[in-house]
Amino acid sequence: MNMNRLSPCTRTYRNTGIILAAISVALCILFGLPLKVGAAAPGIYDLNANITGKDWAETNQPLPAQTIEVTQPASDTQPISIECIVERDPSLFSTDPPDPVFGSDIAVGKRSWTEVSGKIIETGSLTDNKDWTSVLLPWGTYTEATQTINLGSSQSIVHLSYVASDANWSWKADVLASQDGVTYKTIPSLRNIDMHQKWGRNNIDVPVPFTCRFLRLRYHDSGASVNAISMPGTLSVYTGAKPGQNSFPETGSVVYRTTQKLKVDTTGSATATVVDKKPMSAGAYFIVVRVNDGARSQLLYKHVFVMPAPMPRVNGDSRFGLNTSDYKLAPINRRLGIGWARFENMKWPMISPAPGVYNYLGNPPWNLNYDQIIKAYRLQGISVLPFLMQTPEYATSAPATVTANREGYPPKDFSKMSEFVFQTVARYGSKAHPAAELNTADKISGLNEISDYEIWNEPNFHDPGWSSWVGTDTQFYTMFRAAAIAVKRADPHAKVTNGGLGGMDLDTVGALITPYPDGKRPLDFVDILNVHYYSARVAPEIAVVDANATRKDSPLKSETYEKSLHRLVSWRNHVKPTMPIWLTETGYDTAGPWGTDETTQAARLPRVIMTALAAGIDKVFVYRETGSSPSLFSAAGIMRNDGSLRPSWFTYATLIRQLDGVQRGASRLPTTNPNVRLYVWKRNKQTILTAWCIRGTENIGLKLGRATITDAFGSTETNANVNSLHLSTFPIYVVNISNLKSIAALEIAANK
Repeated sequence: MNMNRLSPCTRTYRNTGIILAAISVALCILFGLPLKVGAAAPGIYDLNANITGKDWAETNQPLPAQTIEVTQPASDTQPISIECIVERDPSLFSTDPPDPVFGSDIAVGKRSWTEVSGKIIETGSLTDNKDWTSVLLPWGTYTEATQTINLGSSQSIVHLSYVASDANWSWKADVLASQDGVTYKTIPSLRNIDMHQKWGRNNIDVPVPFTCRFLRLRYHDSGASVNAISMPGTLSVYTGAKPGQNSFPETGSVVYRTTQKLKVDTTGSATATVVDKKPMSAGAYFIVVRVNDGARSQLLYKHVFVMPAPMPRVNGDSRFGLNTSDYKLAPINRRLGIGWARFENMKWPMISPAPGVYNYLGNPPWNLNYDQIIKAYRLQGISVLPFLMQTPEYATSAPATVTANREGYPPKDFSKMSEFVFQTVARYGSKAHPAAELNTADKISGLNEISDYEIWNEPNFHDPGWSSWVGTDTQFYTMFRAAAIAVKRADPHAKVTNGGLGGMDLDTVGALITPYPDGKRPLDFVDILNVHYYSARVAPEIAVVDANATRKDSPLKSETYEKSLHRLVSWRNHVKPTMPIWLTETGYDTAGPWGTDETTQAARLPRVIMTALAAGIDKVFVYRETGSSPSLFSAAGIMRNDGSLRPSWFTYATLIRQLDGVQRGASRLPTTNPNVRLYVWKRNKQTILTAWCIRGTENIGLKLGRATITDAFGSTETNANVNSLHLSTFPIYVVNISNLKSIAALEIAANK
């Protein structure tokens, strides 16, 4: 979450305030409206500040210095006061600072609703402070739709802004106002606002302030029929700066406070440095800076994270993994603490450019040296799970008329796939082979670098445009059997996992027990069951649809994620009790059609993992290593495209350290509050309690005596006297509990 920014209003207006103020006066005269004495004049704000600096630090090192850059008119000789506090922030405070001119967004949390043809079809998306919740009308025929906000009392509105959703299906909007919620009048200067293809945050200038209790936006295309209407993710409503709006938020204990003076020179700008040399422990820290020149003030927000201490060791016993593609990131992944890398790019076309030719040291255009790649992970102690997939051009069964996704079609000859698998496993497995069996120029085998192999990926999807398997289930499992046999022929000790299935419902995994003509089943050739799950924009505890498996983002009448996990484990216990289950893809996009934001990703990622582990899943691999592009699955990285660490990197790192080595499964403790989740884990003789809530915050009474509490970012309080737990959507971890009786009683109730 990048909170190093000016509010959108300030960015737009700070240089045009005088002009807009003049226009405002002119329009008041034109429409015969009174001037609002004392109302915030749009854009008259000539003090401006921003904060820059590194956003992470090593454990037990000082927070990185932050630079405050201030600009004001060169003619202004007032000294600048810079006040700064640093607070712990276990729940990532994510409200924007007040705009210096327009104040705070008063629409957040207010009741809002969407109407089409006089019927309310949705509530809340416009005012929930989440840019990623929005309304897109289904394909049809429409001339208009409306969204209304009940502000609770009459307000004088001086500015509006909105965050677009799919602006390709946004058209025009009129702003209407009402005092009683019955009679609405269109604001003359706010008609036919062009919203088409206006992406991101957009300002709606309000030349003349107007008063209302109910604010409505009417979306239309000048009376023309349209097939869909996309409405904003958020609408922000401003009533002007208020006294006291620039007080410091309270997020946690204050660890640093400083004040300094700054004199702006004749250039109109100056900088100050905020720094504290005190060593800091792991955690999330919230930096708040207040810049004041005596007449004006501005708040700046920024988060800085302190890295957790390195894991003492990582190896194949770890239950935590990551989908990876860049071996150069192996050291930072080791620091994260994962024990497994599910490597995306060990693909047949990259290794075998021609029949019978195998080169693991690099072929154009990819030039991937697999020996180097695997060694880079292994040197960090990270085990590699490659998925072997895709068909090279010389082997594909794709018709000549097909130009896209040809590598997703089955090979014409399944034995060619088997040979690719054999050559790969022979090289990286534990068994040495005679040179005559090897089709590589260097004749190397038995490197003993990889012990587990995944055959293909999501073969249950068959869409010719994007699926990795454009064939039938029967074709896939025929090829899979031959490939699995090839793995064992190359390395009898190697483990085989099916291509990760998109979804984990029993209809999907049931294909593994469909018999071959000889009576054997695909499951007989599977050592590890491999599934994927995504709850998309829905919290994992209440999600009832796997968005990836259904390719939809709307809830269906189905069972929850947690119940699906337990059903899958029960199915495994029935058909092959000793087989481990790996969830090799789960995670959260931070943008795009299923995206949320970085704060939500950081909160939900450890929760979706813990829910799986508690149900009995053996290993969980997060999707993915890097990615912040706003398209499907491309923004799911726990690191951004530039390699910077997202908040989710830190919540995942904390989870790994807190639950490393726990036994399979956990007890979910009963609670009368459905918004609360409590799980108890065992590690040897140690009891670990994890707790969070699905939305908002909660306080639960639980007398644990003295205990150690670690928040989601690794900040730890030892020997705390715990009589109640304050919970948010970010999990906490409680150990060294002196009074286990209250937990034991709940465990007994849970197991009845």
